[in-house]
Amino acid sequence: MRFLLLLAVFGMPLACKSRPKPTPAPAEVTAPAPPIAAPEPLGPLRTRTVAEALNAIVTPEDAVIGVGELHERVGQASKRSALGMFIDQALPVLGPQTAYLIVETWSPPPACGSVATNVTKSIETAVQRPAETKSEVAQLADAARAAGITPVAMRFSCADYALLGTAARKSSDDQIITMLDLTTRELAAQTNAAWRNQGSSASRKRIIVYGGGLHNNRHPSAGVEQWSYAATLDAEALAHYVEIDWYPRALAYTDPSVSKTGLLPEPNDHPNDVWVIPQGERSYLLLLPTPGA
Repeated sequence: MRFLLLLAVFGMPLACKSRPKPTPAPAEVTAPAPPIAAPEPLGPLRTRTVAEALNAIVTPEDAVIGVGELHERVGQASKRSALGMFIDQALPVLGPQTAYLIVETWSPPPACGSVATNVTKSIETAVQRPAETKSEVAQLADAARAAGITPVAMRFSCADYALLGTAARKSSDDQIITMLDLTTRELAAQTNAAWRNQGSSASRKRIIVYGGGLHNNRHPSAGVEQWSYAATLDAEALAHYVEIDWYPRALAYTDPSVSKTGLLPEPNDHPNDVWVIPQGERSYLLLLPTPGA
């Protein structure tokens, strides 16, 4: 876990040369100042509900909320997915102050023909999303519109689909890496566009970006920095950006990239509560209880 530490810097006053006196007074001895202790890092916070957790970490100044989930895979489907829990529990809390909801999803345009359709099917097979995910994305869009929020999807060009097709012919890994590159680009582009569309800060409302936990990192790990859209946000938008990793308990403890960090509480430590776990400056992991547990 990374935390900001207060760095205290002490300056030494310059001594001025002067003509010596016949009877100099003894130098005044001043006791050294006690060292300034570094502040204790903020520890995990346990709350009863998602609403309590969000209200504890999201302030009115947080105008861009980057939500990153752990994607479910086929065979991992739970009673209610991370996306479903976001619709049920987070959107009602964050929605009233939100203008745009940017989602890591896309729809191949008819103008790009079979290339776009085939590439989309290939990617869906490679990432192994449960069939329910599509319907939940539609539910999210419907819930956003009902709350007066404009849902925004990623927009890939025909050239992008051609690039994905070329990568797929090399290997499935090449296709996934190309998809990660394009996703990062699009989430940043749509977020920056939504920020600029709102005009002055006095009239600006919140922007929520919902996607995978790889893309929303304020402090990405070495080797995956290029897949965080946060680093390419407009400077003013980044100054108002907060990262929230939205992790269901059932997935977090079985995902090596999460469990190896040492951030998670013991598996049996209040499993029905919502844990807020700081990961760095304006970066939090929300550990969600397993529905029906």
